[in-house]
Amino acid sequence: LDLDEPSNPQLYIELLEATFESAPQLLLSTGYLLRQSMNGDEVSAFVVVGVIFSLYSLAAKISSDDKPVFVQEYQDLIVDGCLNYRWFLRVIFWRFLEITCRMSILLLIWFGMGGWSLFIVVGFEILACSVFVLGYFCIKLNRLDIMINVLYLVNDSEKDIVYL
Repeated sequence: LDLDEPSNPQLYIELLEATFESAPQLLLSTGYLLRQSMNGDEVSAFVVVGVIFSLYSLAAKISSDDKPVFVQEYQDLIVDGCLNYRWFLRVIFWRFLEITCRMSILLLIWFGMGGWSLFIVVGFEILACSVFVLGYFCIKLNRLDIMINVLYLVNDSEKDIVYL
């Protein structure tokens, strides 16, 4: 196929991997590290390395999924042979910090109010996002086809049409 970038189905699979593997692993590993340090136990270096790699994997996948939404100046790390400060703004100061703050909030809910509270909050967010996304695309596309509506979408802003 001679492609420079991953195709849409591959991007969708990478996003699913980040959502259902890296994010829970990051949450559980960080929770384990916090619980170990709160108890005064020794923290394993393997768990710390796992947390770092999970955070990197999650941030890289989510920021690569954002790439088509931004203008060209924000997309690439190196532009004209120099490091692109706009890429750092997008990846480090937006996505990386957003993910670390999000995980910190979820950990505070987990440790402060218990596991059931975390389960309720995450379940409610998944339900709300699903209803919002499915409702929006059902109204926008005038059809109720859940599998098509969940696929990777590309927005053509000139014609205000959503292509599947």
